[in-house]
Amino acid sequence: MQRLVRAIRSNWPNTRILIRADSHYCSPPVIDWCRANAVDFILGVAPTTTLRKRSRSWKQCAGAF
Repeated sequence: MQRLVRAIRSNWPNTRILIRADSHYCSPPVIDWCRANAVDFILGVAPTTTLRKRSRSWKQCAGAF
């Protein structure tokens, strides 16, 4: 990812970069790197028991629509 961003920025320095990736890449080092290098990101989050519990009411509300 670093090499790719470096290559893009060397040719188009004012281009906004957005990285979209699955939950495999969702880790504090990746998020920190993106923030430090002005790279926007959309990262998936793997479901966990805690996430499922906390999002249950949202899913029920969304299902009502």
